[in-house]
Amino acid sequence: MKINISIIILSSLFFISCGNNSSSPINNSIDINKIEDNNQTNSELLEEDIINNSNSNIDNNISQNQAVLLSPTNYKIPFISSADKIKYLEAINLARSEAKDCGEGVGFVSGANPLTWNDDLFKAAFEHNYDMTNSNTFAHSGSGTIFDITGTKLSKSSNTEERIRNNHYLDEDKMVGVTTAGIGENLAGGQPTIEEAINSWINSPLHCKNLMDTNFKEMAISKVKNPNFREGDTQNSEYYWTHIFGYKNR
Repeated sequence: MKINISIIILSSLFFISCGNNSSSPINNSIDINKIEDNNQTNSELLEEDIINNSNSNIDNNISQNQAVLLSPTNYKIPFISSADKIKYLEAINLARSEAKDCGEGVGFVSGANPLTWNDDLFKAAFEHNYDMTNSNTFAHSGSGTIFDITGTKLSKSSNTEERIRNNHYLDEDKMVGVTTAGIGENLAGGQPTIEEAINSWINSPLHCKNLMDTNFKEMAISKVKNPNFREGDTQNSEYYWTHIFGYKNR
């Protein structure tokens, strides 16, 4: 069984290189059998239909902006409200529902299926925002510092797939009957609202392609405010966005 990975990155301030080419996404096929297990929305859908609250060690007493201030030894997955999940889902699914021209190299794409929320993907998304905010980095690769939670466990800089595994989206008991699976990631920095983040992705051909990919079925978004940002700072972002996509076909 293969997991296909499509990863691209966008900053409102500057592009960060993905590999040797800042405009090229990372595309890999991974044989999940060789890697140790880490032990749809619109107004017609009900809340329980669009939010998959998987068993996840989420602390209901702490927000994302509070959790990002914790030391690595006290690291916690923060609470995200159903209202925020629905807000993000509705914004993403509205964008996906409308056919659009993604621009040079991608071209016209038809409207895509709505996505549902997955808490395991949220845990991975927040973990990466936590790392980027505290390590003052902006890339798909983890910082390799103490703030790279998955990387610390692996004694190296983490990658997207490893963070998703570490947060249990690909656990063996959740992959029963799965024949193909895939994940994707978009990053953005600086945009204060989900609408502005989406507009940035839409206006970048490869981010638009990821956003409109009809293979994806699930998603999660983490947004954190950088506590170290100061007005006039041109080197760092005030906000960090990590948007993770996933699918499992049975």
